[in-house]
Amino acid sequence: MKNLLTLVFILSLSYGITGCSKTEKDISVPQGYPAEIAESVYQRIDQDSLVRAYVDMNPEAAFMALYNSYYKEGSTKHHVGIMETSVDPRQTVLTANSETLYAVHPVNLADYDGAVVLEVPPMTLGMVNSPGWNIVGDLGLTGADAGKGGKYLITGPTFSGEIPEGMHHIQSGANTIVWLIRGFVKDNDWKSAVQHLQTTRTYTLDEMENPPATTFYNSSESVVNNNKNMDMSWQPKDTFNLIRQYVKENIDTPHAKKHTYIIGHLIDMNFLEGTVNGEAKAVVEGELRVKTVAFNNRNKAAKKWGGDNQWEWANNFSDEFYTAKNIKTFLPSQQLAWTHKATFTAAGMTRPEEGTGSQYIEANKDANGNFLNGRYCYSLNIPANMPAQNFWSVIAYNATERSMIVNKDFNWGANSFHEALTYNADGSVTLTFGPQSNKGSKNHIQTNQGEGFFLWFRSYSPEKSWYDNSWVLPNVEMVDCN
Repeated sequence: MKNLLTLVFILSLSYGITGCSKTEKDISVPQGYPAEIAESVYQRIDQDSLVRAYVDMNPEAAFMALYNSYYKEGSTKHHVGIMETSVDPRQTVLTANSETLYAVHPVNLADYDGAVVLEVPPMTLGMVNSPGWNIVGDLGLTGADAGKGGKYLITGPTFSGEIPEGMHHIQSGANTIVWLIRGFVKDNDWKSAVQHLQTTRTYTLDEMENPPATTFYNSSESVVNNNKNMDMSWQPKDTFNLIRQYVKENIDTPHAKKHTYIIGHLIDMNFLEGTVNGEAKAVVEGELRVKTVAFNNRNKAAKKWGGDNQWEWANNFSDEFYTAKNIKTFLPSQQLAWTHKATFTAAGMTRPEEGTGSQYIEANKDANGNFLNGRYCYSLNIPANMPAQNFWSVIAYNATERSMIVNKDFNWGANSFHEALTYNADGSVTLTFGPQSNKGSKNHIQTNQGEGFFLWFRSYSPEKSWYDNSWVLPNVEMVDCN
């Protein structure tokens, strides 16, 4: 009997009956350890991080796209682009305004030893923005010079020098900035307005005693890349590379701190070293989320007049810091809704005093709540006595590039100072939109089959009835095509 028990024990060791066999292949995971292969879990973690980065850092990508476009066009430390004939559909620019004149200039403050001087001409309006189209400071009429003109010293995060007397100081939390100065055209004299903007000067602080000449180029008509006009936009597939650029140029700045956790996750997956697995998939999901937020704004305060009226604030925030109108806190969704379709922010665009600045609303949908479609026809009646001390403007943009609609009629909008605009007997104006051509009318904007489009309505120097909502802009109505 003793010999038999010994034999059973030996056999149990040989065949793993005790569970201690070194040859057993199906080893279960002990309690407390992850029950799935690590690589599979990490793929999902990285995918989540990529999608979150695509959405939350989309405003930074948008900024870097325009920033790069000006360097590509020819901007240098002392060479500045001016849109001498403003913007038209030949340029790809997010919701550009074709009625005013712009000087725009990118700056990497790290290349300027942390500081740059900007001399602003009198009676202009401008702003300095950092990535994400975050305000750094206002210039001109809404800035410290109050429209008198003056010298500004714009410093970066690392600057620790003295501020010279007589200068207005603006400090940026990022290395990469873009400044814009808007000129005003009087009596259709664009040449004089351009010459006035060309009194702008920019140079480094070290060059202040003997500043070199600032030169200018016409960014309205310049042609790059084999006769392709200037493109200030970006494609979804380029977003992650733009995010990489932003992080690398600003990682140690205060600006990047709001993205600390996202950047940490990206570094963890070696994102900054180059393309990582899952980027293409993340672009698809990320772009869907961005478009959903931008064109289906669920924030209740987004509606200008409320109820069934489809007109919404293009910039649904109470100030230039993206503070939400209804709860007085920063809302990333409202920043994203703006930066998907627009560039720059400033006090004069978000909270102008009555009779000053400008206000923007948009229509993405018709009266029935359907997206505006280029294959159908629509009508918009603009009531009389529009509360704009200067003028009002309506421009149609395509939904894909968010740039001025391109058509054979070469007509993308209407404004109150256009002498060819036809008014109704009661002082109202009726605009029509549809795929048919009507090149002889400034009241008709030709759309494109199969292309989504949206409208921006701008009020320049809005008056009391704009603020108290006693003047109401009706919905865009679908009508039969004639």
